[in-house]
Amino acid sequence: MSNKVFANGREVSCKSDGNHCNGAMPDVCLTPPPPPAGPLPIPYPNFSDDGTTDDGTCDVQIGGKTVGQKNKSTFKNSKGNEAATRAQGMGVITHNISGATSHTAWSMNVKGENENITRHLDMTTHNHGSPPTNGAVTVKMGALERASPAEPECQELQEKNKTTRKALGQNDATSTVTTANFTPAGGGAPQTVWSCSRALDRIAAAGKAIAGYCKGLGFKEEKIDIQTSNGPRKAKKANDTNMCQKAKDRNFAYTNDINTMRPHTSHTESRIIESLMSQAPGGDMTGATLKMAINWQSKSKEGETMQQDVPCSSCHRVLCAAAECGLKIILCSDVSPKSCPEDLSGVP
Repeated sequence: MSNKVFANGREVSCKSDGNHCNGAMPDVCLTPPPPPAGPLPIPYPNFSDDGTTDDGTCDVQIGGKTVGQKNKSTFKNSKGNEAATRAQGMGVITHNISGATSHTAWSMNVKGENENITRHLDMTTHNHGSPPTNGAVTVKMGALERASPAEPECQELQEKNKTTRKALGQNDATSTVTTANFTPAGGGAPQTVWSCSRALDRIAAAGKAIAGYCKGLGFKEEKIDIQTSNGPRKAKKANDTNMCQKAKDRNFAYTNDINTMRPHTSHTESRIIESLMSQAPGGDMTGATLKMAINWQSKSKEGETMQQDVPCSSCHRVLCAAAECGLKIILCSDVSPKSCPEDLSGVP
């Protein structure tokens, strides 16, 4: 959720959102091998997102884009059943694959252009051909959220970032400091946690004494051989992630790319997420909330200090994996977070 427009306590579904419908089951599709051994009826999980909303409102918009309407709008397609192929009969009911996602519930009294509007957590059905679903049903689940940096809590978190930088004596360093408030599933007072990137961590070990510091994963003792842009090198390998199995099933892992000898575990978002996950059995963070302010500082070509409050592409993948594990993540930023990819491997 990112637009904060609500109907009956639920966020309105719209094309500018970042919400997903995850793991709708069962979408039974006829799957190779071909006769005589097959095809086999296999129940696939389906995935879709409201970034593909079509046939919605025209003049009533949220974030400059269309809003979902009762019995009219769909998410153009659903994914997850592609292995069935189009050669073996496809869905056992709709005879389709990658069909549209439709809402079967909506607001009863809030309308857009004379039609009831659809919402976050309303029931959806997947892999439609014509009207019927192929049996896969789920609710629309949230991804990453955004909060205005002008909100008091966000301002407080950014002030703590500045205070930490000053305490570490690195006001002008090209590096990242991130502070967040973590509220566990059971509720209660938020716990303030923070971390800094390796550039600060190496030269300011005393900073770890500040309450709430998150160390993160660290590395294994053995090194691995990788091919970099400068030739073969020895690289550090990350310790095993604390992420839940759902994230791993979507191929999340820390990897070494051709430009780095470290797999991005030292980034602040990863340090915080992995430290929190280590305290959760199986990495299950369902019901917990993390409100995060990122202070990513770099230098322009002209030598001017620039600051960003959005995660890098590697850290966005980490946040998406944590959201898959049930953690509600709110980023203090004017920029809406990107939609999470189905494949969290980070491999193009």
